[in-house]
Amino acid sequence: MIFWKSINCIIVLLTIITNFQLYLTKSSSNTTQIKCNDYNNLEEFMLKLTGYISETQYQYPTNDNEFSTYCKNVKSGSKSTKEYSQQCLQQNPSGKSILMIMSYSFIQSIKKYCSRRVPKIRNELIEIAKCVNPNRKHLAKCWQIYLNRMNLIFNVEPNNNKFPYLCCITDLFSTCMAEKLRNYGNPICTEKIINQFQQFYGSTMGNVMNFACENFEDQQDRCEKMIEKQQEKLTTGSIKPVNWRTPFPILIEFFQTL
Repeated sequence: MIFWKSINCIIVLLTIITNFQLYLTKSSSNTTQIKCNDYNNLEEFMLKLTGYISETQYQYPTNDNEFSTYCKNVKSGSKSTKEYSQQCLQQNPSGKSILMIMSYSFIQSIKKYCSRRVPKIRNELIEIAKCVNPNRKHLAKCWQIYLNRMNLIFNVEPNNNKFPYLCCITDLFSTCMAEKLRNYGNPICTEKIINQFQQFYGSTMGNVMNFACENFEDQQDRCEKMIEKQQEKLTTGSIKPVNWRTPFPILIEFFQTL
């Protein structure tokens, strides 16, 4: 399970933020006017950038042609996300920062896969894609549970439990996906491929979370109690399931409350 690191976390986050600020200073020559009236535009940008697991439209590449499309989508999604943050989140500096840092983290993680310099790394993602793409409908169930649980973060009490709760549900999400691939995966979904997928997904989705959170198996009971307490609100209907396709609208709103 997972909680705050201290000094190492601060050092790493400062490094990320420094590089991220340099990333922000690179202005785009063709800025597009973004509609800021809701989060639908943001979600489409982030889906193109990240290829989230619930979307069959943005699958992982299985050959060179698909790699070309995949990397173009990443570049396009990154540009649009940056423009969205700069145009639409000026009144929400915390939300703007977390969105841009996570976007930057993803870009830094995916660069090695889009580069042709190391074919072995590209082949690793191709093998992951052969396992994951046919099983997205199963993984999407984990994704929906994750989003619903994340949406409950606003009701977690006391406030100092909110971030540990976020860490806990992120850890459970990764475990859920691994279990689905073991149960439904075709023969190519070996334990090695599943582990590589978890590492890939963790680096692209949650490097910031990884730096801020630390696995702690001895705290598993605490995590389970926090999640069960919030889960009751979903099962009783006092809180409706979330309609978002990505976690970013929830995270932006959450960090605005901190």
